This record gives sequence, C-alpha cells and structure tokens, in this order.
Amino acid sequence: MNCKDKICKDKPDENAYCNCKGSEKLKFVLNILYNDYEIYLSKRYSEVMKGLLQSLYEKVKEEETSIEAVWKETWEETGNDLDDKDLKFLLNNPKYNCDVYFSQLKPDVRPKRTESEKNSLWKCYSFDKYEKLTKENKTTPTHSRYIEYISK
Repeated sequence: MNCKDKICKDKPDENAYCNCKGSEKLKFVLNILYNDYEIYLSKRYSEVMKGLLQSLYEKVKEEETSIEAVWKETWEETGNDLDDKDLKFLLNNPKYNCDVYFSQLKPDVRPKRTESEKNSLWKCYSFDKYEKLTKENKTTPTHSRYIEYISK
C-alpha cells in the first residue's frame, strides 16, 4: 500500500481518509473468513478469474456503507451472522476500489455454501498452504497482491 497518511496507516478503518483509496464511491467489499488454524476459500465459477480461490466478495450498492455491504454479503453467502465487532477492516485495494475485511469465526462455526452457481464449497486451508497458494497466483489478485498484510 502506498499510503502516506499516518492516520490511515496507524488506525485504518472503513471511514478513514486515505490517499490510496481515491475519491470515487466504493465498488466492492471482500471478507476473509478464518479460524484459529485455517482460512476459508472457495473456487470461482464465473468467467472473470475463473478457477481461482477466493474469499467472499460483493459489489457495494449505492445506498450501502462498506460495513453494511460486507455484513450482508457474509450472511447471504455463508449463513453466518456476524456482529460489527467481528468485522475487522484491513485495507482498501485501490485497483478494484475494494475494502478488505477479516472475520474470525468461532471454532464451531463453518461457512455454508448458499450460492452454488457462483462458487465451490468453502474449504479450509492452513495458513502456510494459503501463503503458498497466493505466491503461486492460485488465489484472486487481492490475496496475492496483499499477502504481506493479510498474513500478519
């Protein structure tokens, strides 16, 4: 991230001004689901980035905030009802104007596949395996580009 704004770098959140975010309306949100041992990914079926491993993502509607969009999409795509405190803002990927979040699931919670036409079942990958997959470009570009921030 090429951000020079100290507030954005030190205390980022979905409302922070950041010169890496640009001024246009947010387009996408992405939520990386994980537990104490693994990260959840599914394989894309759509033509764009077909076959790559992904986290859940969604286009943001005009009337939605970033946090509203990521909460709604997490619920719709996995059946997991997370609280706002469970949604941790990580960064904005300026190439796609996409806010990226982390959500740690409780040990007994698993994401459900609710949109079978869009993606495969959610599969667990160890953090080491996940890093290897990103370096091999087998994940969507945000994962591969920002692995150093995601894996912290």
